[in-house]
Amino acid sequence: MSVGLDPAAARRAVHDEEIRAGILAEAEAARGLGISGVPLVLVNRSRIVSGARPPFVILEAMHAALREEPTGSRACGQSPVNLRPTVWSG
Repeated sequence: MSVGLDPAAARRAVHDEEIRAGILAEAEAARGLGISGVPLVLVNRSRIVSGARPPFVILEAMHAALREEPTGSRACGQSPVNLRPTVWSG
């Protein structure tokens, strides 16, 4: 069975210290936000949707983040909502 990864590239990635450091930094940031489980969706670093939730719950979190958007963030070239699934395996 294959998942579409190049086996040699995957082996290199497993032993790459820069990738490892990035993963550890993300895990530390997640702990700092109080994230301790998956699945989890972090919206705009201000709203957390934890657990297996229906899509409308995530959509509501996105709408709430848009309502809370500080004035001018779009003018700075930033996306108003950064929906990024965060995986944490503790």
